[in-house]
Amino acid sequence: MEFPEDAEYILGEYLSELYGLLQVDGYTLKIDKLIWKPAKIKVCLDYIGRITDNLLSNIRKYTDPLIPIEISTLYVNHYVGIKIENKIAEPYRYHGSGIGTKNIKAMMQQMNGLCEIKFASDYYCIILYFPIDL
Repeated sequence: MEFPEDAEYILGEYLSELYGLLQVDGYTLKIDKLIWKPAKIKVCLDYIGRITDNLLSNIRKYTDPLIPIEISTLYVNHYVGIKIENKIAEPYRYHGSGIGTKNIKAMMQQMNGLCEIKFASDYYCIILYFPIDL
């Protein structure tokens, strides 16, 4: 774990990279609810990089590129949350093993964070909660 850093600085860097890569792939992103408040968090930078790679892979596999991907921040009970929502391209087109999301959950747990996943036949949402360093 790294020293406490500003959440916008740490997470913003990786989200910016994710945003750029998805734009190059032709995706549209809606980030009007990505609002940063002062908060410090501790993370493992290796894990954040791997989580970002897993998110990118899942978006490329499952997301409808014609519908904007929504990325927003949440502030709940001493956590900074990053919420990513999208429409699934073709329900059941891919039958993933779920290993990517299992790995994300495990890495978030190692950083004392949480991972919440909401899934329906045409909708996917993942929220990554990082504990605020008090």
